Amino acid sequence: MTVDELLKLFPSNTFDDLAVETKVDFQVKKLKGEIIFKLILFAMLNSNRLILRVMDTFLASAKFKSFSNQ
Repeated sequence: MTVDELLKLFPSNTFDDLAVETKVDFQVKKLKGEIIFKLILFAMLNSNRLILRVMDTFLASAKFKSFSNQ
């Protein structure tokens, strides 16, 4: 299963509702909660280990940028 297929299981406004409820995007300018969630999911499916260095590499990759609409 791909990340796109997994994300299609969530209703479109789920991330917005969660961000308001948890206040995860309060005073955030660059990495919104939705992008962090997608990055963690992307890293879990594309890497054996979930470590910050790998996630940073994915965040800078063109593949993740096109996937996350950054």
